[in-house]
Amino acid sequence: MEITAVETAYLGGSSTCIKIETDDGTAGYGEGVVETTPYAVLAVVDALAEQYLVGRDPTAIRKHRRRIEDALWYFDGPVPTGAVAGIEQALWDIKGKSLGVPVYELLGGPVREDVRIYKWIGAETREDLPTQARERVDEGYDAIKFSPTPDDPSAYPRVVDETREIVRDVREAVGPDVDIMLDPASRWKLAEARHILSEIREFGVLFAEDFIAPKPVETVEKLADSTDIPYALGDRLTGLGEFQSVVQRDAAAVLQPDICHSGGLFELTHIAAVAEERGIRIAPHNPQGPVATAAAVHLDLSIPNFLIQEVAGTEYYGAWNNEHIHADVVEDTDGRIPAPERPGLGVEVDDELFEEEYATPAETPLFVDTDDFHVPEW
Repeated sequence: MEITAVETAYLGGSSTCIKIETDDGTAGYGEGVVETTPYAVLAVVDALAEQYLVGRDPTAIRKHRRRIEDALWYFDGPVPTGAVAGIEQALWDIKGKSLGVPVYELLGGPVREDVRIYKWIGAETREDLPTQARERVDEGYDAIKFSPTPDDPSAYPRVVDETREIVRDVREAVGPDVDIMLDPASRWKLAEARHILSEIREFGVLFAEDFIAPKPVETVEKLADSTDIPYALGDRLTGLGEFQSVVQRDAAAVLQPDICHSGGLFELTHIAAVAEERGIRIAPHNPQGPVATAAAVHLDLSIPNFLIQEVAGTEYYGAWNNEHIHADVVEDTDGRIPAPERPGLGVEVDDELFEEEYATPAETPLFVDTDDFHVPEW
């Protein structure tokens, strides 16, 4: 088997698709992206396709990954790791299809029958959050994540009481049996974050994500040590090396490697193994489209210390509304995705997606008017 062509497509927002074709007619699909700079990742994929991939045996996944890392040289950062992640997903898809098995079987087989997922809620106003949370529960989800950030997150100490009220209102709306997760997108400093976490502990938070910037890890460690709410981070870390420093210092109870940012399925299995040794759970970050979600599901099925999976869905960026993508593997029932039975990743994509006539959506804007110095969450 030989790679004959590599094609890429931007689907809008933070979603892309990479197609790797082979001479026996097998096609594999992957998704490599950085939310704010999707075309940068696809440009790296296109260069790697032209200079290296075409003409190679697609089944030598680890070899290709190492050769690409060596060739790129400056491999740290989400753009090169995102390109490798998307290529690797497509190669796993090809290998699974050629062997007639789902990708999770190639990763050691399933350790669970389905994958628990959660979705984000992001109402226009804080007053609408409880209603939207209740709607998610009515849709069948028993876990949600939201930003508890007030309109002015820098107004300390008033922000402590306002954040507490937001979390309280959502908890009251969904009841005690729904898990809630919080992600203020690093809007606070250490002292503020400590104070806020101490005031919301009574509301039974599954995990608190990125209350402060993920670096330096010594500061994150101080915050994690100061609260009994499980602390989570990882969407802005790339590669095993960056995660190892967090694991070695027990600076998080939950790691959130991104299926597109962290360097691929190989790298995520290594991150999960290192975390498992220290009793740390994995809740992969994933605001991307259906191909990335499918890849994440196969990872989740194969690692013992999996906690919960983020899924964007059709509400964000429109990626799942794309009529050219057929991804039964990401269809959920009551907040669970069953283990797929189709070989590979369980995704098929129409050729029309890669044709010149395809209407390319606009990119997500980098700058949004805001009173503070943070780009708002998606």
